[in-house]
This record gives sequence, C-alpha cells and structure tokens, in this order.
Amino acid sequence: MHLLFINACPRGESSRTLALSRVYLEALETAGNVTVTERRLSGNLTPLTADDFPGGQQRTDGDVSLARELADADGVVIAAPYWEFTFPALLHLYLERVSVPGVTFRYTETGSEGLCRGKFFRYFFTAGGPVPAEENLGCTLLRHLAGLYGMGDFKAVGARGLDVIGLDATAILEKAKADAAALGLSDRALLS
Repeated sequence: MHLLFINACPRGESSRTLALSRVYLEALETAGNVTVTERRLSGNLTPLTADDFPGGQQRTDGDVSLARELADADGVVIAAPYWEFTFPALLHLYLERVSVPGVTFRYTETGSEGLCRGKFFRYFFTAGGPVPAEENLGCTLLRHLAGLYGMGDFKAVGARGLDVIGLDATAILEKAKADAAALGLSDRALLS
C-alpha cells in the first residue's frame, strides 16, 4: 500500500508538527506492507495564473503530475502547523495545484465526484495557542477537500497550547503523539 505524505512544515526537522506526524507514520509502517512517498513543499510552488491554463481550462503538466500522485495514493497524510487560523501558504498553493478536474475529482449533473482512490485523509498539526477545534479553518478546508477528492474518512490530530505559559507543552505533545500512534495502528486495518 502506498501513502502520500505531504510535509508542509517550514521549520523542517525541528518542527513539532513533523515529529507528531512521524509517530503516526511509524505506527503505520510497522505493518510492513506500507510505502511512504514524502512530498516536501518548498518555495517553488506559486499561485495559479492565466499562464497555468494555456488551453483555456487545461492545466499544466506539472499540476497534472502532482494531482495524479495524490489520486493514486492509498491514503494521504498532511503535516502542517496551525498558522493564522489555518496552515502555511505553501499548503494552500499545493492544494490549489492538485485540485484538477478530471484527475482528483470531476463534475457530474448531480454535483462533484471524487476520483482519488485513497481510503483516508489525515491531518496533523500543532498550535502554540489554545485553538478551539471549530476555529481551525485548516481542518474545515481539508475535510471538505477530502470529500471532494472522494476520501471521506478524514481525521485530524493536533497538539494545542504548546506555547501557553503555565501549560505543560511536553505532556500536551506526548498525549497528541499517543493519539497519533493509536490512529496509525487503527489505520493499518484500512490498508490491508
């Protein structure tokens, strides 16, 4: 089984979000039949412009190849910290590029239909402040996109309040890591 891991953690290996997501991936990989492709997002992503649609509605080959990579994955895992009510701009740019009609979804007379074969969509994040779940717009956006792509099994695991004075950041992160590991173990059944 093949997972696509989208690493949108600007701080690299020192990222708490990345550490959280790696616990989940390690729990999945112990199943032995899981391979993970990591797509580390970088500054080479740019917003879509008219130049990206040379044939009217046709997208560039680069967008189509990114979209096919997402569509062909058996599961999608995203790691992105909570920033300004959502997540870093690079992830927004990536999602804009992979939302390609005819590859990740299509329009029908009754609405949209997902074309991705993935069984699940997972999102891992950390937040310095105490973010109520309903205020994490990144979760809301990713849940909707998972549905659009046909991967309705969406779950998010986050560690909130890591920079709040008086809270035990280590304990909060360890609890989130335990939740991530438990989710990884339960998701192994989805991949068999």
